[in-house]
Amino acid sequence: MADTSLSGLAYYLASKVLEEDADLYILGSFGSRYESSIVSSLKERFSERIETSGSAPNGDRNSAAPFAKISPWSGVDDELKLKNALEAIVSLHVAPPSPPTDSTSTVGITTASTSPPINYASPPSQSTPLPPPPGSRSIDQILSQARSRFKRLTPTEAMTSLIRSPESTYLVDIRPEKQREGEGSISGAIVIERNVLEWRLDPQSSTRIPEANNYDIAWIVFCSEGYASSLAVASLLDMGLRNATDVIGGFKAWEAEGRPVVHQVS
Repeated sequence: MADTSLSGLAYYLASKVLEEDADLYILGSFGSRYESSIVSSLKERFSERIETSGSAPNGDRNSAAPFAKISPWSGVDDELKLKNALEAIVSLHVAPPSPPTDSTSTVGITTASTSPPINYASPPSQSTPLPPPPGSRSIDQILSQARSRFKRLTPTEAMTSLIRSPESTYLVDIRPEKQREGEGSISGAIVIERNVLEWRLDPQSSTRIPEANNYDIAWIVFCSEGYASSLAVASLLDMGLRNATDVIGGFKAWEAEGRPVVHQVS
């Protein structure tokens, strides 16, 4: 059975290769028994996607770094197959039986004879995420559940609401200052950055803005692209602000639809 820490390293390498949709090159001097065993195992298990050569990837035949190449698979099993291939390398051949005294190249990692041994007991933190605790939710689940609680508005619908009920409908910009400076702003929107939003809109708060004087006001929140705003609205709903909503696509969608925006002149 493969060591779980080595499996974690394999998963990490596999995910990186798949993200980039690129070939993985394993450099080394395959003349030794150690590197030869790596290539033999790869070719035996995954022959359809393993290539070996007596020269480096740059085509230099005089290079002292022969290589093996793993290409991503096409199809739904890409990730599993590539992870299995990499796990075979790190679990079966993570260290040579007798470390050589000169410089050598192991699985994609070059080490010198004076370097301390690589410790695989603590793989990169990105390798294998811990299983979520009972009752936890991913951010995608949290976002989806938040949005299920209210009707979101398109930029056109938001503007229509502002025109129809100007006394009880307000547009609220929760973006940080740097983002507003870079993207632009919407004239008439109340600027309340996300970190103080609840304190400014809670009718019971001693630091509320003057407009936040009852629970029936329609607060139309927007951020840059409509993600942080949805989570902010869920918090406002928790406080009893039942007419709170946000703009689908945020400021960028508002501008893309040709709605009026103001850009800072430098």
